[in-house]
Amino acid sequence: MRSLWHRSVLCFALVTMAACASINKVELDKKRTDRIRNVALLDVGESQQIAILNLGGAAGSLLGPIGGAIDGSIAEQRSKTFAASLSENKLKMGPPMMLALQEGLKYKGIQVIALPDQTPKPRSDQKGMDYSNIQTSADAILHVWFGLAGYVSPPFSTNFRPWTMVGAQLLDSETKEILFYKLYSAGYESPVTNVENVSGCEKNIYELADKLLQDAKGAYAGITACHQAVAQRIISALR
Repeated sequence: MRSLWHRSVLCFALVTMAACASINKVELDKKRTDRIRNVALLDVGESQQIAILNLGGAAGSLLGPIGGAIDGSIAEQRSKTFAASLSENKLKMGPPMMLALQEGLKYKGIQVIALPDQTPKPRSDQKGMDYSNIQTSADAILHVWFGLAGYVSPPFSTNFRPWTMVGAQLLDSETKEILFYKLYSAGYESPVTNVENVSGCEKNIYELADKLLQDAKGAYAGITACHQAVAQRIISALR
């Protein structure tokens, strides 16, 4: 039985990623690809949901609600400890993702214009973001953001592996029409429909959560490896 804390984290992560839940996956029309010669890249902010999740939950399985509460309390403390370690070591996820996107798009022949000081606003109906305030001379606007980022021990497993969720949206810079939209789950297959799973980035798998917490830099490398894999998937989709 998953604890209330586990369910709250998962719900928050999924709601965060599905801020555009009313938007179905949108593939880029290849006929329009050649017209996109430069892209305005919005800043990739830090994840607001750092979590160490145990979805197997041995205590919860054996002891019901009480065990679930114990699992939830442990997971919450682990998550706070890991987030604090990342902060103390100044390990940020946004800059490496920005660099991977910039270099990948440049390699594909797309000029990148960084817009670090312009950010979209939440729509009044809470269904996605409002990009009407973004001003640029680029052909399109690319917005990439993080949902959950951390480690998960899947059901029927005792190992902790990286799990991160990433959203990507490309818009026409003038009309703000959505040209491309996808949600990605890397390192662990997401239970959410309409999400593209990215495998092959399961670096730094830990047998114990304590070992993970003692190796903040290595654990961070595992998460950023998944982000790099997602960046490559986004770039491939745009060219």
